[in-house]
Amino acid sequence: MEWANRLHELVQSIEEEQCGRPDDMGFSAPGLAAPDGSCITHMPVRLEGLVSLNWQKFFDFDKAIPVLNDGHAALLGEAWLGAARGFQTVILLTLGTGVGGAALVEGKLLRGRTGKAGHFAHTSLGPDGP
Repeated sequence: MEWANRLHELVQSIEEEQCGRPDDMGFSAPGLAAPDGSCITHMPVRLEGLVSLNWQKFFDFDKAIPVLNDGHAALLGEAWLGAARGFQTVILLTLGTGVGGAALVEGKLLRGRTGKAGHFAHTSLGPDGP
């Protein structure tokens, strides 16, 4: 899990620069987040050790560390401080490890029953197409 060790080192360097631990922390990654927001539960293009990694234990943090799908996190960032600020209904499309996205409806992140709402991957674009 070289990527996780490098991330741990990055957080430690931020703590040193800021003279202490942050008050809060959150992470996003491609894949599906657990309903309780504690970890990524499924990721087709996997980083070794990412699925089910408990971030709070990994960083020995005294609070829960919320984990979101990267598309959901991107939309929340845009709604908070970016191009979607002030809007109540927004759709965001992400192109990265796959085709993803998120939807904000009446100011709330649309997650759906399985947490997949807004993920556009594997959507057929034509009647005969893939």
